[in-house]
Amino acid sequence: MAGLCEGSNEPPGSLKARTGKMEAPADIEAALPTCTHLVYGYAVIDSSNHKLVPLDEYQELDSGKGYYRTVTSLKKRYPGLNILLSVGGQADPDKEKYNEVLESEDKRKAFVSSARTLLRQYAFDGLDLAWQFPEIRVKKDRGTFGSLWHSLKKTVGLAHSHKDEKEEEHRTGFTALVKDLKSSLKPDGLLLTAALLSNVDPAAYYEVDKIMPNLDFLSVQAFNYTSPERKPDEADYPAALYQAGGRELNHTADGTIRWFLEKGASDNPPLFELTTIQLLRVLCSCKKVLHCLFSQFYLGLILASKLILGISSFGQSWKLNGDSKISGVPPIGAEGPGEAGPQTKTPGLLSYPEVCSLLPNPNSKSSTAPHLLRRVSDPSHKLGSYAFRLPDSSAEGLWVAYEDPDTAGYKGAYVKNKGLGGIALWDLSLDDFRGLCSGERFPILKAAKNHL
Repeated sequence: MAGLCEGSNEPPGSLKARTGKMEAPADIEAALPTCTHLVYGYAVIDSSNHKLVPLDEYQELDSGKGYYRTVTSLKKRYPGLNILLSVGGQADPDKEKYNEVLESEDKRKAFVSSARTLLRQYAFDGLDLAWQFPEIRVKKDRGTFGSLWHSLKKTVGLAHSHKDEKEEEHRTGFTALVKDLKSSLKPDGLLLTAALLSNVDPAAYYEVDKIMPNLDFLSVQAFNYTSPERKPDEADYPAALYQAGGRELNHTADGTIRWFLEKGASDNPPLFELTTIQLLRVLCSCKKVLHCLFSQFYLGLILASKLILGISSFGQSWKLNGDSKISGVPPIGAEGPGEAGPQTKTPGLLSYPEVCSLLPNPNSKSSTAPHLLRRVSDPSHKLGSYAFRLPDSSAEGLWVAYEDPDTAGYKGAYVKNKGLGGIALWDLSLDDFRGLCSGERFPILKAAKNHL
């Protein structure tokens, strides 16, 4: 099974050398024996010519600090490791040019040609499409009057629509892009993969039966289903594995994976569901009936084996206030993102070591400090771990949901039970790469891989 390890060139997941950050390749090497693939994110699209270019030329090209070459040179010491370059990943503030590439054959050709050139120049083993499709918008909670007013505005055409008006064109354009890239990269033995970003509707942009044959695998970001940015007034589990407590199925890892598996099955119905005429056509087109039967049976297995479950190595945090429930049980009222951590420096986001520093630890002298959070585990293995403290005169209220070795382990077991292709960790720099929590380096990555 695959163990995909993601590293980002954008804060807070940086591979760049800085205080409290991962230094590539020194800090990354402890993870590499666990990884089958290392994904370097992110490259972007040049809006002037729609070619694939580095996000930061000075940091990444040979003419500057040369991080591309530094990372791909790791293959000399780890010859079994595949190193991919990823494009998009929400690192690019200009999202419209991703749609433009899908809308124009000429722009697709420019992107495909430039991608092949950049990959070969810096010895990457393939390209990962973390394509920046329009995100699903959070539904607003409206009162009775607000709902009536919004309905009236829709009727007269004054309400703003968040629907992608070119959804079908973008869907077929992405299918064409995948096909063109596969044709371009395959002669050089280069891989082509994709990553479904959080809060992108796969039904809107993924023609599963057409793109999967041209992808080596597809990883699903099964986290950030909610976040302080998307829902600042309500803290809840952002990376639930299963549906529970009235939450939406499509806001869970299992719901997303099941969609892909069921979509693949619906596009390729089993032989016993075909009509008599359809069955005769299938059998007449096959040289051997048994070959057809086995091909149909393995179709679902092949699709599952190309799906990679993406898990996070960080926590999402919200501020609690005096109106928040004293039990801490989510969903719980909140007041925006929690305070930024010293490593991530991003409100609402904490690396795993930052979360650890807020939890009771028998090995730490500060294990009884008043600022520590109360940890709540998840014996059901459905929703995840969280920790909280209520506001008082000595400390601000805080609620954090996070991935830890326990939750990563049972998600690894889920992958094994479902026959999926592996685990992808976003990202290495937010795992405990220095072993500050328990002495073990990359504990989330290793816990997930050990259960595959």
